[in-house]
Amino acid sequence: MEQAATSVFCSACGFALREDVTPAGSADAREERRIVSVLFADLAGSTALGGRLDPEDVRELQGELFDFLNAAVERHGGMTEKFVGDAVMAVFGVPQAHEDDPERAVRAALALRDAFPEFAARVRSKHAHDVALRVGVNTGEVVSGREAAARGELVVSGDPVNVAARLQQHAIPGEILVGARTRAAAQRAVAFEGPREVDAKGKDDPVQAWVAVELLSRPSRRGVEGLSAPLVGRDAEMGVLLALAQRVERERTPQLITLYGQAGVGKSRLLAELVDRLGRDVRLLKGRCLPYGDGITYWPLAEVAKSHAGVLETDSGDVVVEKLRRSIEAVVSPDQAEAVLDAATWTIGLSLPGSEPTGFASADVRGRLYDAWARYVEALGRERFTVVAIEDIHWASEPLLDLLEHVTDTLESSAVLLVCTARPELLDVRPSWGAGNQNATTLNLQPLGREESRRLVDALLHVDQVGEDARGRILERAEGNPFFVEEILRMLIDRGALERRDGGWTASSNLVEIPLPDSVQGVIAARIDLLDAAAREALRHCAVMGRVFWPAAVGIEEDVVGSLSRRGLVTEQPSSVAGMREFSFKHALTRDVAYETLPGHERRTLHRRVGEWIEKAAPGRAMRRRKSPRTTTSRRSDTATTIPARPRMPSTVCSRWATPPLRAWRCRRRSLSSTRRSSSPGLPRPKAARCSAWAAPPPLPGGMTRRSGCWARRACAHMRRRCRRSRQMSSRG
Repeated sequence: MEQAATSVFCSACGFALREDVTPAGSADAREERRIVSVLFADLAGSTALGGRLDPEDVRELQGELFDFLNAAVERHGGMTEKFVGDAVMAVFGVPQAHEDDPERAVRAALALRDAFPEFAARVRSKHAHDVALRVGVNTGEVVSGREAAARGELVVSGDPVNVAARLQQHAIPGEILVGARTRAAAQRAVAFEGPREVDAKGKDDPVQAWVAVELLSRPSRRGVEGLSAPLVGRDAEMGVLLALAQRVERERTPQLITLYGQAGVGKSRLLAELVDRLGRDVRLLKGRCLPYGDGITYWPLAEVAKSHAGVLETDSGDVVVEKLRRSIEAVVSPDQAEAVLDAATWTIGLSLPGSEPTGFASADVRGRLYDAWARYVEALGRERFTVVAIEDIHWASEPLLDLLEHVTDTLESSAVLLVCTARPELLDVRPSWGAGNQNATTLNLQPLGREESRRLVDALLHVDQVGEDARGRILERAEGNPFFVEEILRMLIDRGALERRDGGWTASSNLVEIPLPDSVQGVIAARIDLLDAAAREALRHCAVMGRVFWPAAVGIEEDVVGSLSRRGLVTEQPSSVAGMREFSFKHALTRDVAYETLPGHERRTLHRRVGEWIEKAAPGRAMRRRKSPRTTTSRRSDTATTIPARPRMPSTVCSRWATPPLRAWRCRRRSLSSTRRSSSPGLPRPKAARCSAWAAPPPLPGGMTRRSGCWARRACAHMRRRCRRSRQMSSRG
């Protein structure tokens, strides 16, 4: 299977492709929390068949089934986690996360279902027995044990695994049942039926499930259905692109433009807007690099050739060749047409270049292929102004990148605008991309500013009826990424937090806390997983301190964190602590996703280390003692813990430094207070405290305890005041 140039792990087996990364199952790897998609597949009718067959025949059948299922799973970037009897469990998202893991899992399930009749026919002809396939897919948060993977034991564990198994058990033969989170993440590319309720064993309430029917012929675009907005905040970039396009058309000078930006920042939208503004006189030929699959080395060029020739997916091989011949002969000179046709048909997968299918060295074939495509693209530009758009070249293979550079270097006197979109990871494997070409331009798209993001939300929602507080929380969460904005809005609409009323949108709740959509989490997690082992662990550990951090506090080398700034994940800033370098996460969402991967025991250890560092950094001034200390027991850990007096930070320390341990202290205190109050009769049950640092408060010096009579009395008094106000409001109503 071909691998993208930026791949860290093999998309089929999880093998490390770079020496500087820790492969799945290495002895020094640790457990971590991850959002994954779990696929369970079971052979219906195998029990009756097994009772009639010899054990050796059963063993042979199981081997054939495993090869059949495992091939589809690996082709879509999954990992077969275990195989027991006639059941298979596969995981998508371990050891490397992808932004579309739920969709990959469903695509793999549909591929299994569509290919299964052939497997069933072989079983029927050999054993005179009918079998069928049942599949369940579910998405959720699990704990991934990489050390266990090395021993061939359970890789992931958690409730999503159990639910996926229950969905598979309730699927009828030939059916694919998926959970709510899987369906929400894959609905742009897959058609579903449902929902229907499944009485899952061990669940108090029924589980909603959908039936995966088929892949959509034309996947829907990103964003919220029915909501659209004009291009916002890209006037400067659009001006540059239009000026370059007009120069190409006027002077017939080829130009390479590379649009860099993180996922969701708006590269594809800017490209589409450019083509729209250029008008109908321009010829647009598009191709997209795929992150996984077989035979995808030159896939974007195959799409370009088919687009120019008008080839349909339903066309037979002979029809495809004839359409290609007509389109190529219309633009390429007769003496070169046959060579170009051979290259185009070979790119699509119909034949090898040249009249002889064998007898050429690989270098010879590659040279002829490159020269033929260069003549083809040049001929297109000589006939009329042509825009060739290749998207997502950070997933491109090395041969494709070489071919594109060869084409751009050899074009002359041709009105061709070659536009490529890429994420910054491309420069890790091809730092010289576009270098040495006088007609190469690079544009780096940054997230939208606060005011531009506000305009985007206003245009999408017509937010005259949405409160300023709700809008502010949406903007704060999305951090200027248009894709994040749209995904957050879609999630809020799906959950009923935003409702359409009188032609506009209204917040049905105060949106105190906006969870992170799985699609956004997947994009960020995939980016973090591209890091080498040292940088990835540094990012996760530093996330304990909050958005602003000092690597020394968690035992991380500052140079390792400094390397992350070049990747746009963190930024260095003037330090408020003498002798230490200070950094901050460039985006709070990156910090949140990195922190959520830490298991509870590791969080507690790191928070304890941060607390000890604070004491050493400000000796004698970090805490102040309050009333007589006493010991209490945490419901979370069932171990004796202590609640400190409120931390008092020295004036020389920045308040941001105090935020993570102070937030942990406050949240733990509120949680224990809520537990006590909720057990008191006649008092309303408070909402559970929510804080990512809840489970890991810093330790206290001098044996100080977590319970203080002072704050306990204040908490009770506060609750009594709340109850009085509640009764007064009720009496007034």
